[in-house]
Amino acid sequence: MAETRLEDYLTSKSAEGLCAELNVSSEVFGRVAPYINITKLSDIAPHFPGLFSRVTAPASSKAIEALCTNADGTPTDDGFMFMAVLLAAALRSREIYENIGIDDAIFLKTMDFFKRIPEENRFYGEKLFFDRLYWFYRHVSLTSFKLGIFEFEMRTVANGGDAGFPGETDVPVIAVHIPAASVMTRENLDGAYGKARAFFTEYFREHKYKNIFCGSWLLSPALKEMLGPGSKILEFQSDYMITRYERESESCAYTLFKQKTLDNLSGLPEDTGLRRAAKRRLLAGGHIGTAYGVLK
Repeated sequence: MAETRLEDYLTSKSAEGLCAELNVSSEVFGRVAPYINITKLSDIAPHFPGLFSRVTAPASSKAIEALCTNADGTPTDDGFMFMAVLLAAALRSREIYENIGIDDAIFLKTMDFFKRIPEENRFYGEKLFFDRLYWFYRHVSLTSFKLGIFEFEMRTVANGGDAGFPGETDVPVIAVHIPAASVMTRENLDGAYGKARAFFTEYFREHKYKNIFCGSWLLSPALKEMLGPGSKILEFQSDYMITRYERESESCAYTLFKQKTLDNLSGLPEDTGLRRAAKRRLLAGGHIGTAYGVLK
């Protein structure tokens, strides 16, 4: 089998066409376009083939991320150099989807992060940039898929107790990831879990997962004291049996407050009801933390 080469997928026409299908803005594509050039990415090319195996993708992505990062640790050109590589990878992934028989609509939903991430960053008061470079190899390596409102990832949990199997290690699960602005109604929740069960049974039967699993601050027991009846977050929580609670975790810092840490509590934003309630709790010496659980 011929090796998958970056230069075969790094073309302006195909990248622009995919961005158009995903409704990526012309402004974002304008930032990516200068890097759709194999000369500029020649150092990255040797790592590109590794992105398409769940075994090698993490290491390949880490190597590419290092080559797309400035000396001060910031992403090159606000992350758009890395995004160019991912667009080429997504075009190869689309071929793999087709070969397996996965509907192209699922491909397009899974790749919506190309549009979503820059827009989220601008919405939260940041400049236009593409971040979380460490994360998106999961999508192009056919490890994570957007099904309904959630992303579902094939993975193993080192501590089997977290996955509901105490004493075991490396327990295979389907991990739930929650994109920003997911509308967690009962209908949407049930729909997403149903789609995930059917999808992985049909296309990835070899991943013999034991549970659907989630680790998130959105499962924190503390939220029950902060949110009232009718809360969609509590509706989401009600589906899970909690297996572990890390009270001291600050994982809510970025996803809730768009801060790297919780060091400056008085400076945390309070423009939503949840942010106000969380800030009050933290200022009073309380915690939010992170919880792990399995779908009941």
